[in-house]
Amino acid sequence: MGIITIEDYLFEKIDLIKGDIEDSIVPLHNYGDPYVPFIGSALYIAIGNNQFLITANHIIGSLSTKISIPKQTEPQNFSFIGDSSIEKDFSFTKLEKPLEIFKPINVNNLMLKNKNTSSLFLAVGYPETKVEQYHKTIKTTLEIFITNECGKEDYILSKAKSIYNIVTRFIPKEIKKKGNKDTQLPFPNGMSGGGLFKISDQILFRDTKPELVGLLTRWDVENKKNMISTKIEYILAGIKHVYPDIELENDIVNSIKVNN
Repeated sequence: MGIITIEDYLFEKIDLIKGDIEDSIVPLHNYGDPYVPFIGSALYIAIGNNQFLITANHIIGSLSTKISIPKQTEPQNFSFIGDSSIEKDFSFTKLEKPLEIFKPINVNNLMLKNKNTSSLFLAVGYPETKVEQYHKTIKTTLEIFITNECGKEDYILSKAKSIYNIVTRFIPKEIKKKGNKDTQLPFPNGMSGGGLFKISDQILFRDTKPELVGLLTRWDVENKKNMISTKIEYILAGIKHVYPDIELENDIVNSIKVNN
């Protein structure tokens, strides 16, 4: 009788749990430049009756007015606000109306710091290497990878701070078994702005949903093995600071002081 690991179990269950998260990850297109048609990924969240797009600040730059989202009947104007520091690196924009096709994550339901001691995560986004362009049509492919949290030495190596960040192992070209197939991880360029979801340590015993815990912000290109994420509570605190009237009642978020 073989021993089943949590990773083995998740490979079998990935198609069942991905529906809870894949609709909240949005590809960002650049309609103003035919040579750089794809910008990166974004998280689609809801706070009360308000909806936001969150992404990595470094991929926005001066492109706010050129961003488009596929399969929308009418375009929206985006005005991103964010933190450009290397530790946080996030931007957000309040949406004028809900996105079509995509479904937001209700962050009011997040537990944030709970008793989940698991070190396993799902990294979700649109790798640039999986983007295909046919004339004016852009095809993006969402990828979901199982990864695990790194040790303290990797936080130091990747210049990350545990108060703001979560560092997970992500090695491109690494071969991972997915079902009955071996698959090679692509380079994560383009996954910045995607989501990091924590997997419950109880998943082997009962049905649990992965919980949003971070925003993928950068891949440590110098060491080529770690993905750095910004903890979601700091992003929500930034949103709450700009929009103090939104219905976001969370003790963790409300305890964070945001500098102007």
